[in-house]
Amino acid sequence: VPSGERSKVENVASYLKGNATHKLRVEGHCDERGTEEYNRSLGERRAQAIREALIELGVSPDRIQTLSF
Repeated sequence: VPSGERSKVENVASYLKGNATHKLRVEGHCDERGTEEYNRSLGERRAQAIREALIELGVSPDRIQTLSF
């Protein structure tokens, strides 16, 4: 997660820890410059990076779903 975005992820983690019944879907997006396979993989890596950061901040993995576009 880029350092400039870290505080946003921390805010989301704080919210989720305070609202135990809420779940989150993280969507990874990209542009159309590469192949479809490359872009889908890039979107997945982006979403997974956010998911892992949230887990490191104490959010349960079963509350976070990822999706790539």
